[in-house]
Amino acid sequence: MTTSRFSMLSRCLPWLCALSLIACHKAPETAQTVIWQQLTAFDETAAKAEGLAQVGDVAALRQMQPEVVKTGSSVTPDTIPSNAKNPAGLAEPLADLAELIAKLSAADLSEDDLKTYTLALHPLVALMMKEAGMPHIHANEGPHGGFFHPIFGSDGKQAATLEIKLHDDAGDLEVWLVKGGRDGPALDLPLDSVLKLDFPDLKRQIELRVRDREKNAGEDGFSNLRNGQTNYFIFPGETGADAKWLMGVDFAAKARLTLPGGLSSEVFVLKPHVHHE
Repeated sequence: MTTSRFSMLSRCLPWLCALSLIACHKAPETAQTVIWQQLTAFDETAAKAEGLAQVGDVAALRQMQPEVVKTGSSVTPDTIPSNAKNPAGLAEPLADLAELIAKLSAADLSEDDLKTYTLALHPLVALMMKEAGMPHIHANEGPHGGFFHPIFGSDGKQAATLEIKLHDDAGDLEVWLVKGGRDGPALDLPLDSVLKLDFPDLKRQIELRVRDREKNAGEDGFSNLRNGQTNYFIFPGETGADAKWLMGVDFAAKARLTLPGGLSSEVFVLKPHVHHE
């Protein structure tokens, strides 16, 4: 009887070892991405309102006021995702947000109060995203870390999309162009093309050109040349033009990009891309 049991154990031992090895080498479970739809939606609204407040467009800011209040009011403790990183750390910023939204709900806010309360929203969103364990990425953020804006033809229809990235540390700009919507193919232009970026409120204009005619590489080092054309333009490059006035994380100004061939964007708020840590 003992011999039989030993023989059975001997036959089972390889299987038991294999199962043990599988268990030991089982891949660790991947943490589930934190999704907070209400906060993400409000983030986009708060970012747009912040830009309007920074450039002092009070009329447009008042038009956005109901949207800010509506989307901000939807961010409540009941909507915190179950897998949020630090739910306890969200209590104070949520209370601060509710207080700000209550103040912004007033119909007779002064210009100063409207701008002050609006400018306080986006930093709160950044803090809540950090406590929730969410990446702070905007819906209109492009693959190069810039922001998308539509480009229209003379007929008023969208013909292309630009992605523009302002580096706050040096004031330099990068622009990528694609046909149609944001997922379209590259809109390549001749290498001697000049893009003009106007700042109507600042009475300034800058010109964006190719970096060089050999590779016209971006900061990733990859060439942006295709059949002797490109969709990538920069400022100031090697022109020696002054870019210091564009520097700083708090820079914001209305801008409009004009392309050869009668294409242009609408006026948009240009801001540096700053990821909140």
